[in-house]
Amino acid sequence: MAAIIVTGNIASGKSSASHLLQEITGYDIICLDKFRLELYKAGMHGIALERAAEKNCLASNSDQVIYESTGTTLFYKRMMRELFYSRKLIHIHISTKPELCEYRFRIRNENQFQVAPPYNGMTVKQSIRKNNMEHDRMMFDYRIDNNRTKLEFFNQIRAIPWKSLILK
Repeated sequence: MAAIIVTGNIASGKSSASHLLQEITGYDIICLDKFRLELYKAGMHGIALERAAEKNCLASNSDQVIYESTGTTLFYKRMMRELFYSRKLIHIHISTKPELCEYRFRIRNENQFQVAPPYNGMTVKQSIRKNNMEHDRMMFDYRIDNNRTKLEFFNQIRAIPWKSLILK
């Protein structure tokens, strides 16, 4: 079995891709944002919230999981170090134009919990551009273009030979 890692920029479509992959594979989704939100609602803040959320994410011993991350955070680097040697990974990157990420980020429901804080005082726009530069230097098993319609985006994901990949 192989775990799946879905990376992409802020508002690139990682959650949509992860939910489709969950339907295809039956895997559980492990998302740092989900743990952050739960801990935030419980009254936790700051670095304690981050560390507790990271610990929850890495607690799964199952290979049948989908990890979701921007792929540029310290947590992602720690997660990759830990998972790389312990299980087979399939890395999927959602590639989306920065302008489209910015637009999607802006139109999200204002009440939605936003877990993409500006890094080192950068704006969301600057963070998206920084993430794109880092993604350009990374290697992935699959790069999915999410600059098209949702149907075309999902069809690219469905076209990957999942059964043969996750059973190896």
